[in-house]
Parts: sequence; C-alpha cells; structure tokens
Amino acid sequence: MINAREYWDQRHQALDDLRSGGDRGISEGENYAFYIHRLSAVLRFLHEHFYGKRPLHILDAGCGKGFFSEGLVRSGYEVDGIDSSEAAIRIAREQTVGEFHCVPLETFEAKRLYDAVICIDVLFHILDDQVWEASLKNLINSVSINGLIIVTDVAGPERLSLGNYIIHRPREQYLECFGERGFTLQRSVPFRLGVNPNKFLVFAASTQGEDSK
Repeated sequence: MINAREYWDQRHQALDDLRSGGDRGISEGENYAFYIHRLSAVLRFLHEHFYGKRPLHILDAGCGKGFFSEGLVRSGYEVDGIDSSEAAIRIAREQTVGEFHCVPLETFEAKRLYDAVICIDVLFHILDDQVWEASLKNLINSVSINGLIIVTDVAGPERLSLGNYIIHRPREQYLECFGERGFTLQRSVPFRLGVNPNKFLVFAASTQGEDSK
C-alpha cells in the first residue's frame, strides 16, 4: 500500500496547480473547466439549501491548493481548509483568504461547527477502510445540525479498486456510515461531465428529510 501523504505531497510539488489536484491525464484548460463544473454544482447545493444566507462558514476537507476554497471565498463564504499535504497547504495559504491547516482527515478535530463541509474527490483516495471511516466520522462531527456535508464518489453497487491509489466504496457503505450518525442522503447527482462516473452525495441530518434522486 502506498503512503498517501507522501504521494500527494510529491504530486502537489511536481504538477501545476490544476493538474496536481485534478486529473493529470487532461490539459490545464480541461482541468480548469472540470474545477468550474464541480464548483458550480457545490455553489448550487449551498444556495438551494441555505437560500442565499450569508455569512456561512465552510470546511473544505482535502482542500489541496485551495481552488474550491478560493471560489467559495469569492462567492461570499468564509472558508477553512485542511489537507495532509504540506506543499498544498503552503500554496493555499499564499493564494486564498482563510484558515488552512496541514492535518489528515482521520485525525482532524474541528474547533467549531461548520454550516457546510465539502470533500470533493478525496475519499476514494483513502485506501484503508478504518481511516476512511474515521475521516467520515470527523467530517460529520464538524457540521452543525442544520448543515450539509457534500462528498463525491462513484457510489455504485459494488466496491471498485482502480490502480494503487483509488478505492470507490459502494453507496450502501456511505449510507450506513452516515446513517449511524443521524444523516441521510438528500441528493445523489452525477457529475455529468464526459465519462467521469462520480456523483455528488449531499447529506444532511435525518430530520431534514430525504431525497435520494
């Protein structure tokens, strides 16, 4: 099993800002469009849930060099970011307004509750199941009772391993982990960008109802 922290630290140092945290197999321009596509979806989910309420405090978990964080700040939100890569956090601090900390998801302890937590294209890079579950638990513990948690994964019917640094866990595993902690899946929305199979999974406290389209 590869050392994920070393892998991402080396990758963030070796590749440009967009490809290091995006898809290294496509061009910088294509990666920019990919980021904008995902950022637009996140902003839509936040707007629909909070009806344009400001200010909101958002945690960008696995923030990388801070592209999503910067977009959220420009949209009027207050953002904190965490990532296990020191190289990425150093650049995020230089480029984006907000609090950025180098800490793994599985050991992160929030000092406040956030209105929303986003974790975009991060969780399927966690290979160890116990670390994955601990990371999800920390994200859930970081959000307020009326908040949202937005994560992304294929969330298909079966577990799927790709190469040596991707494990896509099944939808039921997400539902079980969130359900045990009082959250339900409100929305499941495919990326709808090329052949990318990932989905946005939008979770909220169970009292807010469920819409698992």
